[in-house]
Amino acid sequence: MNIPFMKYQGLGNDFIIFQAMKIVEIKRPELAIAVCDRHFGIGADGMVVLSEGQDLKMDFYNNDGTVAPMCGNASRCIAKYAVEQNLVEGNAFTLETLGGPVGLSILEDGRVQVDLGEPDYSVDQVPVKYEKSEMIQEPIEAGGETFEWTGVFMLTTHAVTFVEEQSDELISTVGSAIENMTDRFPIKTNANFVKKLDDHTLRLMTWERGAGRTLACGTGACATVAVSDRLGITKGRVRVIMDGGELEVFVENNRVFMIGTGEKIAEGTYCYAE
Repeated sequence: MNIPFMKYQGLGNDFIIFQAMKIVEIKRPELAIAVCDRHFGIGADGMVVLSEGQDLKMDFYNNDGTVAPMCGNASRCIAKYAVEQNLVEGNAFTLETLGGPVGLSILEDGRVQVDLGEPDYSVDQVPVKYEKSEMIQEPIEAGGETFEWTGVFMLTTHAVTFVEEQSDELISTVGSAIENMTDRFPIKTNANFVKKLDDHTLRLMTWERGAGRTLACGTGACATVAVSDRLGITKGRVRVIMDGGELEVFVENNRVFMIGTGEKIAEGTYCYAE
């Protein structure tokens, strides 16, 4: 079966975009695993299936076939895709996701602003198993290290910790352990390791649930700034620096906004062997 696709990237996080009407008879998890494979497929961190209706709807699949309720970097790519393909009128619209509605707008400089709404720290929403209503700065041992973790739902589940030093080994070992700590995080979680550079700058490394180590995580950056703002670690607009680039994130009236790039890098036809 030949399926038209487009490929976009946001800070090095890359995604294959399909229209829902083109893959009606295909099992999406299997398609995501096949198309995201970097040796036998096109190669991507995730797959987006876009449906048209009253509002555009994004269904997101990690490269292991699991579903994620939201992907921040993918949402910016969808904003560019929707405007470039004339799927919406104007430069601002609402995108429906499993995590909730997201406000997207393309700014004059070509960057995309995303309104992710309010962060939710309630243990039922994150979700996290904890004896209090919120898990804020809780010491957790994982992968041989103990850090203080905060659980937050930022349209998808996140755990955030602030560290003095960052390394690939630390992220891979502890991040993987935190992701799979289902006695604490029953549906697994994204793990964010944050280093403060100054009051307006953070360095972020993320271990993504279902994807592992990636170059950038948009919802992770937003979750991180939400937590740092609540704890008084940062002030005002914050630069979040990741391996793939940086985002501008700020909290306004308890709503979290992200500004960053997204760009088309390929299009073609994927030959799917059922």
